[in-house]
Amino acid sequence: MVISIDQSKCSRCRMCIEICPVGAIEEKDLIMVDMFRCIKCRSCVVACPSKAIVIK
Repeated sequence: MVISIDQSKCSRCRMCIEICPVGAIEEKDLIMVDMFRCIKCRSCVVACPSKAIVIK
């Protein structure tokens, strides 16, 4: 399972960054998920108001 962010839908509200319990989501030029740190809890998917975070 891979969690990714559809940058065209992302409003950069930072809700995913705030909700992530392990700090696996960071904002650099884009908001990115570090899959090495991600525990796949799906909190970010639920928190995203623009439905920009997808599970593949």
